[in-house]
Amino acid sequence: MCQVMGIDMTENEITLTRDAGCPEHYRGDGFITCSRAMKSALAMWPAAMVLCSTMSIWWWCCAFKYMWRCMVKGKTLEYIDKAIDCLYRLRKEIKPCVKSQMKADRIIVGKSVEDR
Repeated sequence: MCQVMGIDMTENEITLTRDAGCPEHYRGDGFITCSRAMKSALAMWPAAMVLCSTMSIWWWCCAFKYMWRCMVKGKTLEYIDKAIDCLYRLRKEIKPCVKSQMKADRIIVGKSVEDR
């Protein structure tokens, strides 16, 4: 018996990721890999945001991967700078979507400029 994310599991219940195609710096602890963590985080995104800009997913994933490996590959500051660049690009992509969503939210609750 061992614990995975605070849950007791038998060795047979644990699926370790030992994919030969998965680079060591993305394997994490063997259970929580970079791709599993990324998939889990993206599952929480609102559908409207995903549909608004597929490039926002791309830039978010790139930033995530740079941060995931920044302490492992020996290029810490370089990868942090690359992640920051990706986050700026993400912000540029997602800003129009956020503004239009905020406008839609105001209209739904009856607080649009036209209602004043």
